[in-house]
Amino acid sequence: MISSMTQVQNTLRVVTRGDDAGSSLSANRAIRTACNEGILRNVSVMAPGPYLKDAWEQLRDFHEPDRWRGVAFGLHVCLTSEWDYPRWGPVAPAARVQSLVVEDGCFPKTCAQLQQKVVLSEMLLEVEAQLDAMRRIGFRPVYMDEHMGVGWVNGLSKELAKLAMREKLVYKPALTPVPLGGNTVQHADYATPFLQFLRSRTAVERCQETYLAVGHPAYDDDEMRAMRTELSPPGEVSRDRVGQRILFLRQDVQDFFYKEAVAVRYDEI
Repeated sequence: MISSMTQVQNTLRVVTRGDDAGSSLSANRAIRTACNEGILRNVSVMAPGPYLKDAWEQLRDFHEPDRWRGVAFGLHVCLTSEWDYPRWGPVAPAARVQSLVVEDGCFPKTCAQLQQKVVLSEMLLEVEAQLDAMRRIGFRPVYMDEHMGVGWVNGLSKELAKLAMREKLVYKPALTPVPLGGNTVQHADYATPFLQFLRSRTAVERCQETYLAVGHPAYDDDEMRAMRTELSPPGEVSRDRVGQRILFLRQDVQDFFYKEAVAVRYDEI
């Protein structure tokens, strides 16, 4: 059992977040496992993803009020599609968000490409369509964040802050990110640097800071092995995201959270 919010005052508080729910069947199942068996307490949902409905079917029971391990869901604002495969595009009608669409009918691959021609009003229209789609399928979002840090494009972040205020969503709280470095293509170990960083926190930092740990859980399967870009060697994405799943599940991580830390939701900050 994960440590209680009422433990000693110097208990580390960590917002644990899993991104890209809805992007793949593999991600949806890995996120479910990390919530059910690990320390994952926040799930960012990608509404334009091809498996949004499956994400709801996999994760809907975490909304139940009597579930002992509750999860907060958020809109993962997505206006780019970075992979060669798979690709995705807007939720809103393409004719209304033409500046967000490239030749194949999908989003641009990078924020820099998006910046070249995007219209702010169309960005906002798409974000609102994504929020509506998430809610229509059943999710009750409590926060909002950005896929690939898209908020810097065209001043979008300021408008997202206004939208979040209107919709009563948590957006960009003051959190200290946990650096998760030291990985290689052959060995994507995120759990070890995660624990090293948290164990090194001083008593003052433990009392004053709330930390943010973000991962993209998935399984090593055919679907993940097929995900690729021009720069990613075969199997790299799969290995990397398996490591990010293990981050939330490894026994020594869970033991640490039982004794010295608590995984919190955005609505508990």
